[in-house]
Amino acid sequence: MTLINRTLKGAASFTATLLLTVQAWCQANPALAYSEDGILYLMSRTGEATRRIQASQSIHDFALSPDAKSVAFNSAKWGDYGGPLYLLTVASGSVIRLTPPPAHKSEVYGDPEFSPDGTQLAIAVHAQAHGDIVEGSGPVAIISLATRQMSVVRATADMGGGWPAFSNQPHWSPDATRLLVNFEVFPAVVPVHAGKLRLLDSLMGGGGAVWAEALAWLGSRCVVYADGKDPNQTDRNPARVLNLVTGATKPASKVLGVPDADVTDIIAFSSDLWVRRDRSKLVVESGHALWKLPVQNSGRVIVRMVPDGHPGNVPEACR
Repeated sequence: MTLINRTLKGAASFTATLLLTVQAWCQANPALAYSEDGILYLMSRTGEATRRIQASQSIHDFALSPDAKSVAFNSAKWGDYGGPLYLLTVASGSVIRLTPPPAHKSEVYGDPEFSPDGTQLAIAVHAQAHGDIVEGSGPVAIISLATRQMSVVRATADMGGGWPAFSNQPHWSPDATRLLVNFEVFPAVVPVHAGKLRLLDSLMGGGGAVWAEALAWLGSRCVVYADGKDPNQTDRNPARVLNLVTGATKPASKVLGVPDADVTDIIAFSSDLWVRRDRSKLVVESGHALWKLPVQNSGRVIVRMVPDGHPGNVPEACR
């Protein structure tokens, strides 16, 4: 065998090994997770189920850490704003209570999300588990997983002028310095440590007249959102992308290079994978993949992406 033939054969063997390694990594490392009937399921980005987790407490609202080793969750009843938060260690299945008994017995916690480095947790704090947005109002807080200390993000405590804020769905920016937060009809970006919130509703198209819901960050400069005249219309509209630096908005379909239908009724989003509702089914999609979540009742399923730190399909203007 000549040297060139041996080299080509070696290169082919290396390529095959590399492809198998990448394929195994994709299947072993979850890209998203969903909870149904109190059980947590981990899924790879190619649609394979990687893990089924049934804890001592029913898993309802949850977040999976970037390394997929921990799960923060509550066992709230469906429709409640939250409950006590617990921390599950995936390898052992052990569960500990993460939040101390609240000063006010009615206070509950929801919408957990791990920081990009996995050391902190952003949560929505609600005055009680149910009621209108005034009765359930409350800020976003940050929990240090090392010390279990909780600190309130002051910019989320009210909407200005003393009006109570119903803060929910906090999302960490890639550099962990800001949070994208929804206040029912008022999406905003707030600094984690100090500073004022920046309302985004006027940039999203309505100056307060349009109901908007921020869904996720796209890089460090852009956010993905859906808008409409009411929350029901918001669900039916294709997602859009807002550039926080320029104030410009574009259809998410143009940014991602997919049809409008592929980014309509999104319930979970990352830069290279997202989940949308298609009638009674939950469809997982990217620019090159399409599969369905194997769920029985899509209306009672919570889906969360696993933060992996990779930029994915992020346009240069959003990085």
